[in-house]
Amino acid sequence: MRVTIGGPNASEGLATFDKQQGQWFYTFVGPNGSYLTLMGPVAAGTVSFTHSFPQSGTTLIVHRNSNAKYTSVYTAMQKGKKMISSEVCTKS
Repeated sequence: MRVTIGGPNASEGLATFDKQQGQWFYTFVGPNGSYLTLMGPVAAGTVSFTHSFPQSGTTLIVHRNSNAKYTSVYTAMQKGKKMISSEVCTKS
């Protein structure tokens, strides 16, 4: 699945589900050329991603609200400060 994020931190990514491992894998590239890969299992309509490459302690929690709406909370450290971002995603 292709993922496009707009706004000041616009990025492009790809997400895929591995049935054997029961996890999503999500890789994206940011506007400054940085990239990361997250992976996480699914439980009760929620995917709890952790940053797998490069290691950083970043997390992304995605909640499925309906077939067409998802909410997410992204937590990361930037320049020694904790950054939290939340988004509402809709399918089109």
